[in-house]
Amino acid sequence: MLFGAPVGAFFLKFKNFRQKRLNFCKKLADFGIILLDNGGFWVRMEENGKLREKMSSETKERAYYYAGEYKRSLDDKRRLIVPAKWRFSGDDKDNAYLALPNPNGSITVYPPNMLEKLDEKISQAGLTNPSRQRVLLKIFRNGERFGCDKQGRISLTDKLMSMAGIAKDAILVGAYQTFQIWDPERFDKFINEDDGEDPNEVWANLVF
Repeated sequence: MLFGAPVGAFFLKFKNFRQKRLNFCKKLADFGIILLDNGGFWVRMEENGKLREKMSSETKERAYYYAGEYKRSLDDKRRLIVPAKWRFSGDDKDNAYLALPNPNGSITVYPPNMLEKLDEKISQAGLTNPSRQRVLLKIFRNGERFGCDKQGRISLTDKLMSMAGIAKDAILVGAYQTFQIWDPERFDKFINEDDGEDPNEVWANLVF
């Protein structure tokens, strides 16, 4: 057993809660209302024969949390579709996201709220140090700012794709407050690598 009887009971209650929420969401979907994981909602409606989408104020203001794994294929213009539940109001602006190469071999994508935290950390990093300046330049010289188009697609640069080893297929993986874009084979190797960490201990430190 993962953490013992108390934790097992907790997950059982959580499973029942999720089932009730799922049933509730299905009923709302019949009326064109889609609940989002961040607590907000989308309302899909028809106005003058055209499909319109509106979102709640909670969806606009809450922080963004990314979970799940989505397989995508790049089109001829190097575009990937961002999962609908990961999108937010204003993500169609040209500078909505920041993508940076990750030392683990992926591309990490930062939403606006994480950019504020990143800015604070960089400001505190003591960039008068030449070594830290070089590291920062090596990372950001390969970065890219972008937003989603009307179809929810983002476009990756050749340089970023080359560094991540992405050719045609990719996997978008939620990493809590950011998400990562991986080459499928590279991700499979990374996620199954045994680094000696005890998953139970890591999870317990994060959640409990």
